[in-house]
Amino acid sequence: MIASHNSYTYIPATNSAIEAVSKLWRCQKESIQTQYKLGVRYFDIRLCQEGDYWRPCHGMAEMQLVFTSLITLLNQYKTRFKDSILRLVLEKGDESKFRSEISKLDHGKYPNLVMAIIKNNWEIIYKSENHPIIMDYSYEGWNLKNIGNILFSSPIKNWAKKHNPTITQDMIDDKSIVYFMDYVFNK
Repeated sequence: MIASHNSYTYIPATNSAIEAVSKLWRCQKESIQTQYKLGVRYFDIRLCQEGDYWRPCHGMAEMQLVFTSLITLLNQYKTRFKDSILRLVLEKGDESKFRSEISKLDHGKYPNLVMAIIKNNWEIIYKSENHPIIMDYSYEGWNLKNIGNILFSSPIKNWAKKHNPTITQDMIDDKSIVYFMDYVFNK
């Protein structure tokens, strides 16, 4: 199964200064629809709270997209990407509001929700019994000595290009292994 890490980071940031350094935080360049067409079935959705809304984010980068509720977000996947599974991560914001919205969900109505996590301490507040847990993956070969290269070439991007396998139909079909990938693309 193919999973995309920080699935919504293809969307521009709301802050132009943060967008200018997007190679430091951008993990995807393809839309959700394109990721899905390329075989992604596991989406990692990082969220922050903005008033009554939820916005995809990654660290300080907040994307130019809002969801009026978590149900709105889940309904999009339920209707458009029926065989996908989702991991929701509260990156920042009101933990109690996130807990409240998750606790009010009829999880039987949203079978594609694998888990909901609060990133502050990686606390899992909801976990489906039917899908694998993916918490994080290794940035093998990336270290602080590479930081100077970020201005010219992001080590994370290089790590992803170097370590991401070419997506094959076998990888898509095998549900026993989850390939959690930055920069999902068609080679």
